Amino acid sequence: MTMDLGLKNKVVMISGASKGIGKAIAKALASEGANLSICARNEDLLIKTACELQEDMGITVLPVVADLTQLNDVKKFVSTTVDKFGLVDILVNNAGSAPAGEFLKIKDEEWTNAWTLKFLGYVRLSREVFPHMRIRKYGCIINIIGNAGKQPMKNYMAGGHINAALLNFT
Repeated sequence: MTMDLGLKNKVVMISGASKGIGKAIAKALASEGANLSICARNEDLLIKTACELQEDMGITVLPVVADLTQLNDVKKFVSTTVDKFGLVDILVNNAGSAPAGEFLKIKDEEWTNAWTLKFLGYVRLSREVFPHMRIRKYGCIINIIGNAGKQPMKNYMAGGHINAALLNFT
């Protein structure tokens, strides 16, 4: 069952869309007729998801392999999308993960990797997409943020601090 959200033929970029929440978002937006540009690090899962969405929903899906910890990949995701569709209507920042564990047990490298992927990934994608939206005076950026940003959890310190920072950024 679909609702008419006015998304038919809109161009939506979704990060981390090959599985989980990102894939569910992609399916929901595709069911509304939006054309998608999706990215993930795992090429096999990404291509599989893109093919499923195109076949099941009859929309255009552009899969872009991108590691959002790498600025060049962020730029590639945006430029490839704009080259294909000419514009971006909506950006859904979704990619990211953080290690579970208590404060004293999380290694510096794990903190840094989680911060770079999720927080900087969202910031960088937003910064790259925003000028395209500003020119058209139209666009929407949606940041998927977990509840741990508002309600700290003892065993999810890294994710909680990233989500809190993203709430402030949003």
